[in-house]
Amino acid sequence: MDINNLIFLHIPKAGGTTLNSILGNQYGRRNRIFINGIQDGIDKVQNIKVNEFKRTTVFTGHMAFGLHEYLPGRSKYITYIRSPVDRVISIYKYIHRNPEHPLHNKFIDENISLQTFVTSEFDRDTENGQTKLIAGIKANGHEKGLLEIALDNINKYFVYVGIMEMFDESLLLMARYLHWSNYVYFKQNVSNSKYGTFQVDNSVIQLIKEKNLLDLELYSIFKKKLMNDCKTEGKTFYKDLTHFQKCNTLFQILMYCPYKIFQKIRVIKK
Repeated sequence: MDINNLIFLHIPKAGGTTLNSILGNQYGRRNRIFINGIQDGIDKVQNIKVNEFKRTTVFTGHMAFGLHEYLPGRSKYITYIRSPVDRVISIYKYIHRNPEHPLHNKFIDENISLQTFVTSEFDRDTENGQTKLIAGIKANGHEKGLLEIALDNINKYFVYVGIMEMFDESLLLMARYLHWSNYVYFKQNVSNSKYGTFQVDNSVIQLIKEKNLLDLELYSIFKKKLMNDCKTEGKTFYKDLTHFQKCNTLFQILMYCPYKIFQKIRVIKK
């Protein structure tokens, strides 16, 4: 696919850290620009020489849809979305275990429960956060029709929307559409268990669903699309998937020890 800019709209807690490593291997780390929001992206674009856009430049970060309007040449997006319930719980767990998060001390000191986290405005990302990011910066304040705006953006500008729970299937399809050749990966930033050590009450799960009806619909649409796309690709796709997963399992085994050593070195340096 002939594009000047590939924009990875990194939705928090949806497998993006792993995909970032794949993008670095595929396009080269020098061609990958990390941004933190649209304005940061605009500022960094101004420092890029025009001739550098002749090759594919990857812009990646937590941002709303819309960066393409400030970039020269042809731009396309990719993203991963996740089951809304699991994603909200993962955000809560992340705040709890990460001392560097701005809310961490408050959560620990005040023993903030998951229910309180969901019902209070600690993080706007817990209420249809995925739909809002894909709908974009121009959709702010327009709850009505938000899903339609997101779907229209996807239809016009996205190469593919992956599903975190079907990471490998999504990755292989992205690879085919974007002509990737090097996409083995080592899982990064993954928690050890689904819900951690605390129990999640069914009433809280229902509450999360009620606050994420748009995200649930978005997720349902693209999970069905992914499953249909896999079937359409045919038997060769599933053979390629099995082969890739075997190779990737071996790769992760080989990378496990070096990764752990690297993590210990980071801790010592801090």
